[in-house]
Amino acid sequence: MYKNNVQVLPILQLVLVSAVLTFIISCAGGDPATPSPTNADAVTGQSTGTGNHMLWGYWEGYIPESHDTIELVPVRGSQFHLNVRRFLEETPCTDCIIISNIVVDSSEQTLSADIQLRHPFPGLDKYTGFDVRAVVISDGSLYFPQLDATIPDPDLGDFALLNPDGYTRLWNTLEFPPGSMPFPILEYSRGKFASYGDFTGTVNPFIEYYQEPRSHFPAGQAMTHRFVFNLPDGVLRFGYAVDASWEPPTVEPPLDLMTDFPPSANALEPHVLSVEVDELRDTIGSWADLRVDVLDRQQLFFGAPSTMLTESPDLWRGLIEPYGCIGHPDPSMLEYITSTFTQMRNDYGAPAGEYKALTVVKDRESDYYLGDVNHEYQLFTIEVIESIEPEVEGEIVFVGPEIEPEFPPPALNVLHLNLDTMEETQLTPYSGMGAIFEEPRINPLGTHMLLTFCPTPTASHVTMYEIGGSSWDVSPPGAYDGNADFHPDGEHILVASGTQYGDTPELYSMEYDGSNRELIATAPDTIRNPRWNADGTKIVMTLGIDPHDPPNSALYIYDVDAETFTEIAAAPGVDEHPCWSPVLVDGQEWIAFDSSRDHHPDYNTDIYIINPVTEEIICRFDNGVYERHPSFSPDGLSFVYCATDGDDEELFVHFWKTGETIQLTDDDSYDGDPSWGWNW
Repeated sequence: MYKNNVQVLPILQLVLVSAVLTFIISCAGGDPATPSPTNADAVTGQSTGTGNHMLWGYWEGYIPESHDTIELVPVRGSQFHLNVRRFLEETPCTDCIIISNIVVDSSEQTLSADIQLRHPFPGLDKYTGFDVRAVVISDGSLYFPQLDATIPDPDLGDFALLNPDGYTRLWNTLEFPPGSMPFPILEYSRGKFASYGDFTGTVNPFIEYYQEPRSHFPAGQAMTHRFVFNLPDGVLRFGYAVDASWEPPTVEPPLDLMTDFPPSANALEPHVLSVEVDELRDTIGSWADLRVDVLDRQQLFFGAPSTMLTESPDLWRGLIEPYGCIGHPDPSMLEYITSTFTQMRNDYGAPAGEYKALTVVKDRESDYYLGDVNHEYQLFTIEVIESIEPEVEGEIVFVGPEIEPEFPPPALNVLHLNLDTMEETQLTPYSGMGAIFEEPRINPLGTHMLLTFCPTPTASHVTMYEIGGSSWDVSPPGAYDGNADFHPDGEHILVASGTQYGDTPELYSMEYDGSNRELIATAPDTIRNPRWNADGTKIVMTLGIDPHDPPNSALYIYDVDAETFTEIAAAPGVDEHPCWSPVLVDGQEWIAFDSSRDHHPDYNTDIYIINPVTEEIICRFDNGVYERHPSFSPDGLSFVYCATDGDDEELFVHFWKTGETIQLTDDDSYDGDPSWGWNW
């Protein structure tokens, strides 16, 4: 029944919370400000080609604490010389919302029902809607500060839709107030019979109404979906809207949905299809992958889909962005699906439990009338599980302070760390000041060590140490050698050579005593950090000199058989200290390196793992502490690295397949340039 334009229904029809919504529909041609109220072809007068959103009506709902009635109140008239209540309830449709199969589950405190929406324009195929979404608007208690989004959360006692397909910022009462938009129909306003007050939820859940192809809603047809709500105690207040996108067909009458409506008839924003979340560990710095599959009908993208950001205030600092993606285009169906990968982190060591996270996908374009609102959100839960501390074994060499310094401050030497006993041994005898040791490496047999020794700023040569024995220079007089590495055959070494720092473009091979020195290749730029792969067929290195302004260098692979240099993983910034996995992991050879690419032009670095064949980055490790110089473990499942820890540099091991991080040193000094002994 109707009473003073307020519909009074039994409590079981609470589900109208979701179904009495605002239907966005536009029309072809005409002045947007002066449509004819009697002409269904001029409902809103909008004819732009931007895939705009527009409201057709807005209501508020009120349920008293007794939960025995529900009132649905028209909040707005169209103010386009249209009566929205008449438009929905008298003409052109008197029963475009039908509720059935209502079920109240007292034990679960839920209410569910089937809600049918009927398109109000039978026979007018040119008004076929696209991406129609029934939005439920209510108070929210879950706040994401970086995204400035407040979401209704049933776990916090909010009235909320429990089975949403996604979340949208559109039509919330706080961000679409009167006077904020070009036309009153695009604003929130309280009608004569509306409940008092705004709803605090700024990002609200929706359920989709569409058919395939192209997520369309046929003119004059009806669709039904099941809505499930929680039923908290107290007075429940809510709003609801139906959002749709539309644009005039290019052919009238339209006969083919795929060709007769432009791509912009669909919503501009990419649509979140699914979210897959791996488990995080409860240790500081652990990470896990987040996969978001996104559909975009407007454009083909193979990078991050417009802008994608994810926030979980209890787990990580700020916002995280994708590190990689895979595109799956089907232009014939106007479907461009991208699987986007993001690395979630446990920056604070949050304990085992469940934590809420919010992802937003933004389109690059703005809505013609509403501005930058083409966003879709997805709320999801991340599970943090207890860690079982992994074991590390083998040996590591690194540059660190003298174990027994002869005078302060201690000189830096090369130290050996036995990971089985955690015992440190000093390998180099130098106790003076001013010299620099760099890049220590252990041979595959664990019997010899190479390092770069820079006694003065203009001199650099490579020194070989027989562990437990003598040492000797392998660089000839006058050569400027550095960044040496062992060949996996256990008999040869590799050095980058030239005339001075910043001018070392040549790669040489020689035997352990420096004899049989042979030129392998001359690179197009300065070489640093050359490293053999496990079978000796390729050498990865950094080309370019740092610092530039801003700093820049890149990774290259030299193919020994083809005698070619190939750049990989190109990006602005500094790519340094590459190393190969000594064995195949998941059937693949990997390269780890540190890079400033996500901090460019700043020099702060993170560690990345890349597939050198596809150039796909599958891991970005960022613990917020300037990580650098990774070196794989013998099994390839972890890497040692150095990172700033307060005012010091310390060594850590990160298990990149599971996310755990172990700190190896904590001596309030500099520990850097680590290298893991592979012992092939």
